Parts: sequence; structure tokens; C-alpha cells
Amino acid sequence: MALKISDEGARVGLKIIDCVFEGINIPEEARRFASGIGAQAMMMQYMKETAGELKGGEGGGAAAAGVGAGVGLTMPFLMAQQMQQAQAAQAQQLIVCPSCGAKNPVGMKFCGQCGASLAPPAKVKCPNCGAENPAGMKFCGNCGSPLTPQPTAEVICPKCGTKNPPGTKFCGNCGTKLV
Repeated sequence: MALKISDEGARVGLKIIDCVFEGINIPEEARRFASGIGAQAMMMQYMKETAGELKGGEGGGAAAAGVGAGVGLTMPFLMAQQMQQAQAAQAQQLIVCPSCGAKNPVGMKFCGQCGASLAPPAKVKCPNCGAENPAGMKFCGNCGSPLTPQPTAEVICPKCGTKNPPGTKFCGNCGTKLV
């Protein structure tokens, strides 16, 4: 491995004198497998190999049969245990209070700590792109457009001084084009 690294470094003009690996990133799937079902699979493989070794020695046939029976009998127990752990994890789902940060069980309508509502915040649809944004935001998080119509000032006619509603293109009094 060190030669490959040195060769690759030399290819780009680097001379590697020493190389130390401090850690390996393990994908989350592999980590879950190793901690749960993978550990059980390793235990079963160990028992299988042990039974194979016992079978080869003197009087080991009965011991090997016992180990095999033990594996067969414990399998349903291990599967039931895994299912109970999954159900317990599902039952412990919590909602964090947006007001005080306290953890509350799913299904509660009000925080047990401060009494604030745990209902999801109201949503406002962006008039420009249609994305949903939490109520109270002034600009869309998706496109940056204003979420509430911005009040514009009345337009005053430069010729006659009449106040015209925002967005008017011509003066309502004299007909002059408004800029």
C-alpha cells in the first residue's frame, strides 16, 4: 500500500517519506450492520465453527449437535429481541417545543414545560414560485421574493399634483403619463 501511495505522489511531484492513517470513515449502513444483526451473525458463525471443530475430535459429535441445537433455539429469541428494540425506539419519538426546547411525546398538543402550542407552524405560499414558507417570514426561502405585498407610496402627478393609487400609469385627474 505504501508503494502505491509513493508512486501516486511521485506522479504529481511529491516525495512521500512517511504515511500514517488515523481513521477510516465507515458508512452508516456498515456501522448499523456491525452493531446489530452483524454481531449476531458473527456469533452464529463462531458457534458454527466451534461445532465443526468439536465434531472432528473424539466424542465431539454430541457436543456439536448441542451447539447446533442451541443456535437453532436462540434464533427466534434474538429476532424477537430485535423487534422489541425497534418498537421501543418508535415509541420514544419526541417533539421539541419551539418555545422552550423541552422534549414532549408525539401526540401532545401543548408543551408540558411551558404550555406553548406544539402544533406545526402555519405555512405561507410564495406568490412567485409557490414554495411553502413558515408564517411570519418576509421573504421566500426558495426564490427570495417578498411573501407579503409591499406597500408602495401613492404616485403624485408631476403636472397637476393629484395623488394617484400605487401602480397607476396615467393621472386620474389630467391623464398625464406617470413615471
